[in-house]
Amino acid sequence: MGFFASVNGTVLPADQARVSVLDNGFTFGDSVYETLRTYGGRPFHLDKHLARLRRSSGRLGIQVPLSDEELGRRLREVLAAAANPESYIRFIVTRGVGDISYHFERVQGPTVVIVV
Repeated sequence: MGFFASVNGTVLPADQARVSVLDNGFTFGDSVYETLRTYGGRPFHLDKHLARLRRSSGRLGIQVPLSDEELGRRLREVLAAAANPESYIRFIVTRGVGDISYHFERVQGPTVVIVV
């Protein structure tokens, strides 16, 4: 059993995963998240959770850069790495990496994190 994360598609043990200290999610709290769990090893109502994640991020003007299919594929990779019978899942989407200014047009992102 394990605790794993995907940061922009790179899967690592959670204690090795890194997000830049210049990420607006860290410097401004400029992010959204969605939490769910598995039942029988399968994500519960993933489609509904991803729809809510998109609605929430849209309210902040953050575009989720991946399709639901790609987010599902990334989630399956993290679930497989963790190899837990059941898991809690958190999707986190931040605006991305900036320069700690209010020039949000300089931000490179978004950053997409999946923690299992």
